[in-house]
Amino acid sequence: MRPASTHYKSVLAASAEYLFPEKYSTTFTPEERTGIVKQFQEFDSDDNGFIDKDELNEIFSRVG
Repeated sequence: MRPASTHYKSVLAASAEYLFPEKYSTTFTPEERTGIVKQFQEFDSDDNGFIDKDELNEIFSRVG
């Protein structure tokens, strides 16, 4: 996880806390941000907070 900074807002989803870039805080509603985080969690299969190359390949195979 990245350290907290003024450029990120905390978004809670399930039991994990993810940092969402603050520049998007007015672009997306809180509900949309939560949805984005949940989608991210679905693809972050090892729950390390990053999408690695294997997880990215899985994303690409799902979307075609």
